[in-house]
Amino acid sequence: MTKRNCCVFSFLLIFAASSVVGCKDKMGGTFPMSIKVSMNGSPVEGAMVMLFEDGGKGHTATGVTNASGLAVVKSTEGWGGVFPGEYSVSIKKTENTTSSTPPPGTEVDRTYGGDDNVYTVSRELLPVKYGNAKTSELKVTQDKKKGYAEFDLKENP
Repeated sequence: MTKRNCCVFSFLLIFAASSVVGCKDKMGGTFPMSIKVSMNGSPVEGAMVMLFEDGGKGHTATGVTNASGLAVVKSTEGWGGVFPGEYSVSIKKTENTTSSTPPPGTEVDRTYGGDDNVYTVSRELLPVKYGNAKTSELKVTQDKKKGYAEFDLKENP
């Protein structure tokens, strides 16, 4: 192979590889998805939004809401968006607090640790119903375009 042919071949190989990488979302991959979450009309900041594909290949996606309640949801497989399909949605917001005393009703095994034991207590800040995709009744569809959904959660669903 001549030096010129080698350069042309290298150029074509690089061009082909960059074309495939640059077009992954257009080749049956993922598409942008944003979800806005509010509670009784007020935006919810710091909520984890999780999507679970219904009856498909088992794709999942996650995102965290910002101060406006908006989450940009991305595939957990490392892609920049959401695969096409129908998804069940769960939304959770958990607050963790620490204390040097155990929470009431907690059995403590005193054979471990010293005097610096730290106990973590988790508390759900949204109704528990929404934290499970099977009970939330929230659904979203990604149909090969820029997806968007809004969920206004209710205090007593």
